[in-house]
Formats: sequence, C-alpha cells, structure tokens
Amino acid sequence: MGKEAGGLGNIGYTRDDLKRYPRTKRERGLKYGETGAMLRYFQEQKLENPSFFHAEQLDCEEQITNIFWADASMLMDYTYFRDVITFDTTYKTNKEYRPLGVFVRFNQFRQLVIFGATLLYDETIESFKWVLGTFVEAVCGKHSKTIFTYQDAAMAPAISAVMPSTYHNLCTFHIRVNFMKHLGNYYKNGSNLPYRFAECMYEIEDKNEFIMAWDTMLKEHKLKTNEWLCGIYTYRKKWAKCFIKGTWTADLIVVSVERPKSSAPIHISDEEVELSTI
Repeated sequence: MGKEAGGLGNIGYTRDDLKRYPRTKRERGLKYGETGAMLRYFQEQKLENPSFFHAEQLDCEEQITNIFWADASMLMDYTYFRDVITFDTTYKTNKEYRPLGVFVRFNQFRQLVIFGATLLYDETIESFKWVLGTFVEAVCGKHSKTIFTYQDAAMAPAISAVMPSTYHNLCTFHIRVNFMKHLGNYYKNGSNLPYRFAECMYEIEDKNEFIMAWDTMLKEHKLKTNEWLCGIYTYRKKWAKCFIKGTWTADLIVVSVERPKSSAPIHISDEEVELSTI
C-alpha cells in the first residue's frame, strides 16, 4: 500500500492510528493501482479542506479492508439532520465486489442527503462495528436518535455495541421488497394477504391487536410454518408501528431508504466502475 501511495509518508496516517486489524488474511483485494489513487484523492481533499474525513482499516498484512470517507458538506448536513438516519448497505451488484454503504436521509424538501460513505470488505459484525464507530468519530460523537437499516443479522449487535443509545429500526421499504420476493404470488391470485401484512406493519397501534391480527393472517392463509414470515416476526419490535411508535422516526418509516432509480450511489457500485471514479 505504501508503494502505491508513493511512500509511507504519503499515506496520511501511521500504523498506530489503525490497530483494529481483522484477524484473518483478506483475500478480496482492490485492483492494482486503486489503493494509491484512492489515498491520493483523500490526501488532495484533505489539503483542500481539512474537514474532509477518511479512515481505512487494515488487516494483519496491512492490506486495506474497510474504507470510510465524508466530505465537509456531508458532515455539516449531519449537524442539521442527524436525528434520524439510514445506513443503507443494499448497493451491491455482485458478491465478488465490495458492498457500498451510505449514511443518508431525506431533508425537508424530500431530497436525499448523504452523510458519509463506506466500501466494506464484508458484512460481518466486526466490519459493521468498525464503520459505525468510524462514522461516530467523524461526526464528533454526535449520535442519532434513530437509525434505519436493512435486515441483517450482523447489524443489530454492531449497532448495540457502538450506538447503545440509538433506536434501531428496520427499513419497511426493503421489508416490502422481500415480501414480494417470498410471497409475491399472493398478489397474483387476488389474495388479501398483502393488505393484511401492510395493516400489521403500518396501521395497528395496539400490541395485543397486532398479535391477534398476525395470528389470524397466518391461520387464514395457512402460513404458520412460512420461514420468511416467522423470521420477520422475530424482528417485529423494529418495524411494526405498534412497537416503534414511541421512537423518533421523522416520517422515515416508509421511505427510509427508498430511492429513485437515478440515484447516483447505485451506479457507483456497478462492476465496471473503477474505485478512482468514486
């Protein structure tokens, strides 16, 4: 890495700055030349504006694994809109390429505001803990009241460890997408299942009423053993209105990471885009 950056002095940090090394060797590396291009870009941005923030996690062989960056305008926007944010890690087109994650939300004009971005090596608890901790460091320890994420088994423990005072809710947009993926055939045959599911998610405000409505829905459609519904039910306290109505959501429960098809970060994760383009 030092060679590609033109010497260790050009990296911008010392070995002691990043001691949280992953224990195992990383096999998925960046393309040749991309590391140097990225570090040079970060260095140039830092010279132009000292408020530019970036961090890189190294493995035991000092290869870059996880990467995070945020420019001055992103960090400034966070001071105004930090109450409720989304950490969206769904920008991934191929398992062979690194997932792109963005910290985002909508502003008062319903425009997408980005607070920071990360290229993740993988989606493990340790990687999520690193990027969440780095994000908190970038925003000077100012925690959000609520954070929305995609349903990921590794995300919840990472948020609990790094942001213990922040409410963690699931993005209902992606829950709807997954409903279509697993139970979309119920739309075709005129079933009322989609409406029953939406009612449980958005309308019912009493917890006991929710449980009764959910059980009735499963019995009516003979879905008591459906794996996906059983799985999403275990997370009900993170997406059902009756359980999260006491948390501050800023109307993001429905649209937390629902973005237009032309949204720029989507194209950044395309296979043919070089890291230097980002």
